[in-house]
Amino acid sequence: MKIDLHMHTNLHSPCSQTPPEVQIQAAIDHGLDGVAITDHGAFLSPEDRDALQAKFPKCRIFRGAELWVDGDDVIFIGGPGGPFPRITSETAKNIARETGALVILPHPLLPPSRKIQISLDAIIPDAIEVASMSTDKNYFSQTRDVARKYGMKLVGVSDAHDPKYVGMFHVDLDRTVRDEAELATEIRAGRFRIGANYDCLERRYKEMIPEVVLAETVFREGGTEQDFLARGGKYAFILRRLQFGGSWLPNLEVIGLRPSDSLS
Repeated sequence: MKIDLHMHTNLHSPCSQTPPEVQIQAAIDHGLDGVAITDHGAFLSPEDRDALQAKFPKCRIFRGAELWVDGDDVIFIGGPGGPFPRITSETAKNIARETGALVILPHPLLPPSRKIQISLDAIIPDAIEVASMSTDKNYFSQTRDVARKYGMKLVGVSDAHDPKYVGMFHVDLDRTVRDEAELATEIRAGRFRIGANYDCLERRYKEMIPEVVLAETVFREGGTEQDFLARGGKYAFILRRLQFGGSWLPNLEVIGLRPSDSLS
């Protein structure tokens, strides 16, 4: 069962202009069997989920949210309503304990801090993203080290804010799941592999490679983000990541990876 564990819609994510219906249809078109809607700051309500599920019976819809926890974004799949604009690690621990929510650390180790901000003494996520639109492939080994130390599973997701990248990376479960509790059980048990949609990956490369080439040129010349934009660049954050030794290109080496492989 192929599921995208992290994507956004315009229901609660101001950074997305895409209605959930469009994202879900894209998931179906891209061969997925399920999606977790993980908008910023608020969970998809049971009523909204039921209405969407009735419209799209071929795609299992899971309730989630991406919450701001002590300076880090944290994904919860299954949980209360909200909204939760900003919470502490202790509150996050209580949400996970009381609801049994699956907890995922998204796009870890990003600049400028390159550190995990949440208190891992209070809450240890079940999984950590190693491949998405936002993860940094140059920090794969560091992410894997964190996963090994704390027993997190490595997962692939899309973090898509528009339909063209839904399911770019995803998890391919060994069995079909019906709800958030069963999904959490399978991820925690490591019964999945990281999958990818190659059409999405091809689109991503075509979009990003010219940006990366320009950013590398501006970086070598000692230019600024303003210089990058003035020369036709669209995403100034690419230059910022290069300055910290990072990359915006997808991490292809994790495709097909199972948790038992990643921690060996």
